[in-house]
Amino acid sequence: MKLQNSGAQPLSNVKISAFGAGSVFSNDNGMYEMVFSGKSPGSSVSLLVTFDGHEVINNKELERCVIRQNPDDLVFIVMAKQGQRNQQALAYYDIIVTNTNANYSKELNNIKSRLDNLDEDDKDRQVLREQIAALQAEKESLLERAEDLAKQLATVDLDRSSKIANEAYQKFQEGDVKAALLVLDEESLEKSLMESQAEVNILQEKLMKADSALSQSIENFMIKARFCISDRQYDLAYKNYYRAIQADSTNVENLWELADYCSNMNMQKRAIRFYNLALENTTSITSKIQLLNRLSNQYGYDDKLSEAEASLTLSSAMMDQLKIEQPESYYEYLASTKNSWGDYYMSVRDYPQAEKALLTSYEIYDSLTGVNPEKFEPKLADLTRNVASMYRLQMKYTDVESYFMRALEIYNRLAVDDPLTYEVKIALTQELLGNLYFDLDNFPKGEEMLKKALVTYDKLAKKNPKSYEYYRSDILSRLFVGYSKNREIEKAETAIMEVLEIVTRLAEDNPDRYDGNLATVYSDIAILKWNQGKIPEANEQLQKAVSIAKSLAKLSPEKYQVMVARMQSNLAFTYNAMNDYEAADLNFQEVLDIYRPLVEKDPQTFKIRMCYPLVNIAGLNQSLLRKHLDRKFQDQGILALQEAKKLLSGYDTTMRDVKALNAEISRLNEYFVNVTDEDLMVQGEINRVLELGERKRETSDSTLIESLQKESIEIVVQGLSDYSENATMREFGAEFYGNLSWSYLVKKQFLLAEIAASSGYELDSRQE
Repeated sequence: MKLQNSGAQPLSNVKISAFGAGSVFSNDNGMYEMVFSGKSPGSSVSLLVTFDGHEVINNKELERCVIRQNPDDLVFIVMAKQGQRNQQALAYYDIIVTNTNANYSKELNNIKSRLDNLDEDDKDRQVLREQIAALQAEKESLLERAEDLAKQLATVDLDRSSKIANEAYQKFQEGDVKAALLVLDEESLEKSLMESQAEVNILQEKLMKADSALSQSIENFMIKARFCISDRQYDLAYKNYYRAIQADSTNVENLWELADYCSNMNMQKRAIRFYNLALENTTSITSKIQLLNRLSNQYGYDDKLSEAEASLTLSSAMMDQLKIEQPESYYEYLASTKNSWGDYYMSVRDYPQAEKALLTSYEIYDSLTGVNPEKFEPKLADLTRNVASMYRLQMKYTDVESYFMRALEIYNRLAVDDPLTYEVKIALTQELLGNLYFDLDNFPKGEEMLKKALVTYDKLAKKNPKSYEYYRSDILSRLFVGYSKNREIEKAETAIMEVLEIVTRLAEDNPDRYDGNLATVYSDIAILKWNQGKIPEANEQLQKAVSIAKSLAKLSPEKYQVMVARMQSNLAFTYNAMNDYEAADLNFQEVLDIYRPLVEKDPQTFKIRMCYPLVNIAGLNQSLLRKHLDRKFQDQGILALQEAKKLLSGYDTTMRDVKALNAEISRLNEYFVNVTDEDLMVQGEINRVLELGERKRETSDSTLIESLQKESIEIVVQGLSDYSENATMREFGAEFYGNLSWSYLVKKQFLLAEIAASSGYELDSRQE
């Protein structure tokens, strides 16, 4: 037993317990010995270590411990004062984040300077924009892993590391990552490894000492790999990991770490390879179970579901053996395996089996937490959130809320001692809860929870603003939707304008990553302006959104074509509302051009979607027919309706979308089939009155307004005389007289108001 980084200071009176060996305490030299009954060398055991005010640093070694054949092959247990590891991890985290942001800014500025020297139409511009996108994605990926990397670096006991490893750590702790990597240059590492291997060969009588030197030399490569990750040198990180494996291909810990690294880098095939190598070399049954569970996840990510199921089946088969050999560990690993089964069943959409597996895991972890909260409460919290997500997929909303709240309660408690790990999880869980409440139309609770998430992200952003800006914008966007739905327009506008500010800034740094988000923000602002009745402003915002979306669709059509279609449809609606029917028709036709090939590839998804622009085009042709009195628009409207009706054939007519589309098709078709020459002549007179009304709105000259109103009255009177039985004329006349009555009332011309109102009522009593 020793204290981490203390110069080999032993720890006495530490309690070490294990099933089958009872409990022992370390002596003044930190030594301890455990005797197991009924077990042979090579058998795996789990050790429980307790010492007031301290925590174990090398937990994995305890979880994968085996009884030694050689009594001189000691099990080292390294401890630190409670909270010290978290403080060190926070320090390392800050170093990684600072170094990452500095490297990113340097490379970004370099690419931008090259961009500034290119013409707008230069093909190399797109290459550089793609480099910016890749750079941003790489930065975000590293920052997401910075927390785990910092904790991994904080678990190293420098007392047991080589001289050059200590020197490298010193440079790293000073914040100079490049200098740390220079200390661990390839020549020095290879020299150390060769000397250690020679020592093993020469000093057989001192084998333990030689093996220790060899282990330190191999660990140097592992340490350098971790430093390389923090400096975004991923290929070099893999090279050093792999060199460590070449030096000792049986080291399960190193194989496991390399496999985890490959998994984090989405290199599933390599991860599978190294997890399998670790599986071949471990004698620990608990390690085998954990590795098989991880293999199942990797096979799932690689869409090899039969292999994923086979790994879990083998893992489950080992549980009986584990129950006999390590009954104290049985339930922990049963819970882990059931959790993996739950993930597998969710991936194949077998929700009843997923629910059964996850709830079994939950019950076990809940019970184990009562015995050892420090070890099992974090696992219980993550599993609880997983259960909530599973219920969300099944739309069992009461269960979703209760499990999310339980997870949040645990995370809040854990964050007191370890904010680095759990504050992010708190924010994410608050966001998921807020979204749930909004979906359930419980706006007050949704707003409360999302605002809490916003506060948490603001707190995190103080340390690393660029990493959490997008998270903030995501929550503000969700609040915008809620405020809009709740008709709190001022709050909605404040939220979406802040989103615009954040996303514009992000898109300036990385247009390929965030331009799609920027287009969506402009579209959201357009919806806000539409709801405010500010149609021209909505049109202006949608033109920006469509322009960006079209640029993105040129580079990645499969990803952005549908976005273009959706936004361009909304743009067409604004033109329609502004009576610019030709522009509306042009945009709807472009939407059709997007959907036609998509219908060929995926008719089930896109047939109904294509019906909407067709029906809207028919509606536009109705408006154009009324405006121009040209029957070619009648023909075009009928053709659009026929195509829409053909696309809908075969669908269940009780489906909400199909039912609504069929109703609109019937209404428009009835108009086109029944419209007469007289109807069009009446429409011509109505158009004259509408044009005069538009001129009235454009002027403030009271004499001209009076003259235009008089002319309008004359047209309506003459129209009612010429087409006294025409329903459209009578309906329009009634509406006209009603509006005329209101204008007289405003001017306090009560007699004229009464006459106008009476005239309108006689024409159409439905407008009483």
